[in-house]
Amino acid sequence: MMDYRAIVPRLQGPLAPILTAFDEDDALNIDATCQWVDWMINKGIGMFWTTAGTSHYMCLTDAEIVDLNKALAATIGDRAIFIASTPWQWPVHAIRQFVDDAAGWGGVDIVKVQLEWMWKPSDAQVIERYAAVADDSSLPLFAYALPAGQANVDLLHAIMDMPAFVGEKNDIDDFAGQEYFLQAIESRGLTGQFVAMTGGGLNSVMYGWELGVRAYGDIFTWFAPEHSLAFYEMLRADRRDEAWRFIAEWERPLRHQLETLGVRLWSWGHTVLKLIGQFPAAYT
Repeated sequence: MMDYRAIVPRLQGPLAPILTAFDEDDALNIDATCQWVDWMINKGIGMFWTTAGTSHYMCLTDAEIVDLNKALAATIGDRAIFIASTPWQWPVHAIRQFVDDAAGWGGVDIVKVQLEWMWKPSDAQVIERYAAVADDSSLPLFAYALPAGQANVDLLHAIMDMPAFVGEKNDIDDFAGQEYFLQAIESRGLTGQFVAMTGGGLNSVMYGWELGVRAYGDIFTWFAPEHSLAFYEMLRADRRDEAWRFIAEWERPLRHQLETLGVRLWSWGHTVLKLIGQFPAAYT
């Protein structure tokens, strides 16, 4: 049986959520996306994932989703960790086919299986779906946590009982929810074998670091990888005062300005990547 959780110790540091490049006519530009990811890898970023939201799956066909992930796997190879993601709407057989295909591509380390929580599935439905995907999976898997506005620890326990699942993306709550999830992992004796990874702000990373977080999503990887890596080194070296200054001087003003202007983070990211020459167009 595959030792799915052997990969978990490698999940360390900042992770780049992959935006998807488009041309001026809104056509998918896989080459530009891969060139940008290659640039981040060369700058030292070591983890990436596609995701139904940030990677704009809602604008892509099923074939484009497969082609995007396959091309990224080829670009990333063994130079970094790549977590490929399925869209919300795929049936189990399509997800299993994607996992099997991704295992054959090389370059994919984990597959994140998204759920559409707005459909309000029951715990039993979630468990049934995930168990069907996890059965004899060709790759380790990530779950997706956004259950009805609260941290569902009982459901997480059930997911952790499936050996193929090595972590979850926490999109529910960067603070109290993350603490509940981390406590649930610890209570099962799976610290270091199962990851609750949040894509929230760096202030939540500071909070989570004290509770065992070692891998986290970070938007600074998009346009300033050197700053992202510098922040990570501050955490690793226990230079908390420097880390808080970084947040105060860089992240807080950025997020406050975006909120004040009513600008969505994804749109802003596309605009910045267009301005620094990484993307051919700013997709809004």
